[in-house]
Amino acid sequence: MEEDAEKFKVSILVFLSKYEEQNKENAKLAPKSHIKLPDLPLPTFSGKFQEFENFKTQCMGVIGNNDSLNESQKLMYRKSALKNEAALIQSDQDNFDSLLKALENSSFHNTKLHRDKTDVSIPSMAEGFTDTAPKVNSEQCFALRSTDNRNSKPMKYLMNTAVAYVNGMPVRIILDSTSKINFISSDCAMSLGLKRNRIHSSVSGINGLAQDIKYETNAIISNKDNSFNESLKFMVDPKISSVTPSCNLDISKLSLPKHMKLADPSFHKPAKISMLLGAQVFFKIIKADQIKINDSITLQNSVFNYIVTGRLPTADDKLHCFLLSEQEGLENLISKFWQLESMEDESLNLNSQTKFCEDHFVNNHRRDQTGHYIVQMAFLKELSCLGESKQTAIRRLNSLWRKLEGNPNLQQSYQNFIHEYLDMGHMEQVFEVSEPSVAYYMPHHGVLRPDSKSTPLRTVVDASCATTTGESLNSILANGGVIQDELFAILLKFRKNRIGLISDIKKMFRMIFIDESQRDRLRIVWKESIDDSIKTYKMNRVVYGTTCAPYLAQRVLKQLVMDDGHNYPLAASAVSSDMYMDDLLTGAADIYSAKQLKKQLIALFRGGGM
Repeated sequence: MEEDAEKFKVSILVFLSKYEEQNKENAKLAPKSHIKLPDLPLPTFSGKFQEFENFKTQCMGVIGNNDSLNESQKLMYRKSALKNEAALIQSDQDNFDSLLKALENSSFHNTKLHRDKTDVSIPSMAEGFTDTAPKVNSEQCFALRSTDNRNSKPMKYLMNTAVAYVNGMPVRIILDSTSKINFISSDCAMSLGLKRNRIHSSVSGINGLAQDIKYETNAIISNKDNSFNESLKFMVDPKISSVTPSCNLDISKLSLPKHMKLADPSFHKPAKISMLLGAQVFFKIIKADQIKINDSITLQNSVFNYIVTGRLPTADDKLHCFLLSEQEGLENLISKFWQLESMEDESLNLNSQTKFCEDHFVNNHRRDQTGHYIVQMAFLKELSCLGESKQTAIRRLNSLWRKLEGNPNLQQSYQNFIHEYLDMGHMEQVFEVSEPSVAYYMPHHGVLRPDSKSTPLRTVVDASCATTTGESLNSILANGGVIQDELFAILLKFRKNRIGLISDIKKMFRMIFIDESQRDRLRIVWKESIDDSIKTYKMNRVVYGTTCAPYLAQRVLKQLVMDDGHNYPLAASAVSSDMYMDDLLTGAADIYSAKQLKKQLIALFRGGGM
């Protein structure tokens, strides 16, 4: 009973306390209740961060510090002042101060506004790397987030690119008024079929860094309607620059005049630069008039139409792109470092051999009156290191004939092959009894290929057969390596063509002469039957099975394009980029172009004796 009385007493005291507080509040308001607020226009806020501080100051003065308004009234006035995006902001508590705090913490007042309200998607950054990068700890993510929010939005400066024409083919160029020299990439010079002249020169750039230039060429550049053309000398360099720009640029908000013809319609897309035109011709190309699009972009008129200059924001400004790029670059650098540190002598030797073979070919090849190329094999060692090899070749021939005797069909095919070689002049009999100072005899054997209709029997020489000194022909021949594009890249490019064109060069190796001074290193022995006397022959053409054969064949094709490609630009481009050994996989956009390409290919190869 006493417990219930105590609870009742407490309830009465609580009620009286609330009643007294209410009376005090009413007492404060009573003297002022008759005062009417002046009809002042309330400040409004639509969400622009530039207006927030002024809005906050006015609201606090007119509403927040007005004691005549209770919390509900202040909240109502504050909400009525919010427009557009700002009106969508929700607060944790339904009062004036909570709403003000929500506005301050929103994107309308956040430091991210200094990036033009770009959504940088920071919270989802780490999740984006689940499958593409090692997990990043929270401290690293926090540091990246802070750095990005303080930085300005990345911009890409546009290079002065245009599309010019050489021999009727479009070429992407870059204009540089500070360069004293014009440059062309090696690939471009080859695809255009420009004749290169060997020189020994050096060019220097920033910090005086020098680079050797080995070739120069001449070309006439023009615009599309041929109202401008200029004959220029170019230094041939393996690479003008990296792809320009380095990534796709966003031009969706760039108000370019629709009727405007641009010098490079794809200026915002990454692509290779094939030529650099310097000060010699720069001011002949540039015209006086300009069109200013905005503070960042200007259209500069030129003989190639309008060049887009200035700067644009990058197409992708997400943080995870920066992180992945940075990490991938670091990994690649470390990987390359260890590869260089652990590179085997064989790899270093191959690189040096490539240069050696190139120089040897350039200095020792020639053409005869029929257009055939005559080449020399490049040797890494003195020929005197070769020992005696004829007896081994004879033993292998006798062994071969025992095999042929048991297979009449194979015997007939083998004899036909040897007779064809002789009839076509690809080898000749040696009648001299005395041996030359250095000779190498190659054993040979047949490889049956029943699935091949064109060459069911391929006769292969064994140029790796050791002599009495342990050395063989292949062991002392230089290997120039592969100088054509990879097959995978050729196949991908081939699939892009609407009209496909496939061909191969028949007996390509045998269409290339070996210099007469080296033919004694390519000897074989043969007899017409198992009991017949042995005769000696020497090869006149590049021999399948020798280390240098693939390189010499590829290099001759490259030289053919350099020598005659200017007369057949379509064929020159195809041979330069669409050949894999003796196979051609190319195409065109339509039937007419394909027929023109076919005619040019036949003429180009025929001129080279193929």
